[in-house]
Amino acid sequence: MAKLLDLNSLAPEKKEVLLYDRKYTIKPLTVGLFALAQKYQSVDIENQSPVEQLEAGIEIVQKLIPDMSEEDIQQLPLEAVQAIIVFAFQSGEAVNNEHVDAEAK
Repeated sequence: MAKLLDLNSLAPEKKEVLLYDRKYTIKPLTVGLFALAQKYQSVDIENQSPVEQLEAGIEIVQKLIPDMSEEDIQQLPLEAVQAIIVFAFQSGEAVNNEHVDAEAK
C-alpha cells in the first residue's frame, strides 16, 4: 500500500483584497514569494531611496495579485501597498513562529 502525503491539509486560507468593488485573490505565500521578500528585507532599507522601496513593494504586490493590473497598483494609496504585503504574509509568519516554538521545546 502506498503512502500519501496530503498537502491539501497545509493549504493556506484563501485571502482576498477588495478594491473599488472588485475582489482580487491573493496568491498563497510560495517559496518564491518568500525568497523575494527576504531579498528585499535583507537590503539595508534605510539606504534605499523612497522610490526603490516603493518599487520593491510594487513588485511584491504584482506577484501576490497577478490579476491586479499595473495601472491599478500604481493608483493605490501608499498605505495600501504595505497593507497588502502585511496581510499576505501574516499567516506565513504565524507558521514560522509555530515551528520556532516547537523546535524550542
